[in-house]
Amino acid sequence: MWKEILTSQADIACIQETHFHRHKTPKCSHLKFPVVLTASLEAKKCGVLIAIKNTISFKQERLILDSVGRYIILICQINNAFYTIVNVYSPNNSQIRFLEKVLPKIKKEQKGSLIMCGDFNKTVHPNVDCSPFKKRSKSNLAQLLHREELFDVWRCQHQGEKDFTFFSPVRKMYSRIDLIVVDKWVLQRSRKSLIGHITWSDHAPITIEILEQYNFKEPAIWRFQSYWLNNDNFAEIMHSSLEEYFLHNDNNETSVMTLWLAHKAYLRGIAIQQNACLKKERNLKQLTLLDRLYALEQANKSNPTPDNSLQIKTIQKELQELFIHKQTTMYNKMKLNYYHQGDKASALLAKRIKISQAKQRIPFLILVQSSHNRRIRGRN
Repeated sequence: MWKEILTSQADIACIQETHFHRHKTPKCSHLKFPVVLTASLEAKKCGVLIAIKNTISFKQERLILDSVGRYIILICQINNAFYTIVNVYSPNNSQIRFLEKVLPKIKKEQKGSLIMCGDFNKTVHPNVDCSPFKKRSKSNLAQLLHREELFDVWRCQHQGEKDFTFFSPVRKMYSRIDLIVVDKWVLQRSRKSLIGHITWSDHAPITIEILEQYNFKEPAIWRFQSYWLNNDNFAEIMHSSLEEYFLHNDNNETSVMTLWLAHKAYLRGIAIQQNACLKKERNLKQLTLLDRLYALEQANKSNPTPDNSLQIKTIQKELQELFIHKQTTMYNKMKLNYYHQGDKASALLAKRIKISQAKQRIPFLILVQSSHNRRIRGRN
């Protein structure tokens, strides 16, 4: 999950169907997403999640969690602007009745611009949002959104286009049931919207880009990663390059100090070159698989066949194996980092202490006045 979120460069991620138990919620935060808000049920079903990246200025004002894990209403400040972010997971039936109960709560608590996203389990325009294309009556969801002055961002920016976010293997039908709806103020600042590919999940991600200013961190310093040596070809090239370097440069004309310092720069260049080649190969394989998946999805959306469905499942499995390989690499890297620095007073410990202190810090004070006395109350 985190790998795909980081690849999409999302600043705010909304996930549905987390299936977390309310009293046994796993620790699913990420170093780059320290703020993770969840709503769960006392059973492993439903569940929604909102994750906030550490590169944006975020301050939580109010949080409303559904007791059955169907929605989260988050009122917050992002880069000194108020937003109301809602993540919903509608039931499989009575979706309109559910939304008619949730929307008044949202309107009552709303502060600033509204962004509402999630799995609505219902299409806005069935005639164009479903495949195979069959004539259907107008959806009540379109009437509800019109009445509440909410706009389907993707449809507003892709008039007449047909794309889908979910495939039902039982009904052999594609549909666009995952939506991001916003008010008119966010719609004016929405730069682009995109429907991704159905890979490890049975839903496709949908993203929007809103015109905003973010303060990104400077790129990290390059460091040699020891796990690269697990690749036999990489290790062999490094070994042969080292022998070649000393063969051509170890002579009486070059001092030992210069020879030693220069060999590190030379090997660093070889390591960067080989790592770039390996990364390009992996990315090329992933892009090739995604292109094939996109072509098969387009063909299957127009004319679903068992052969296309089988090929789609095969490519999805290859993509999942590729993602698992990347995740395993990241996990091994993290284990190695904790092994080397876990019991030392290093930057790793300092970061963990800093995060813990930030949660306990009082960011501001509220002055409460009454006719009899005054008191200052802290709010965390």
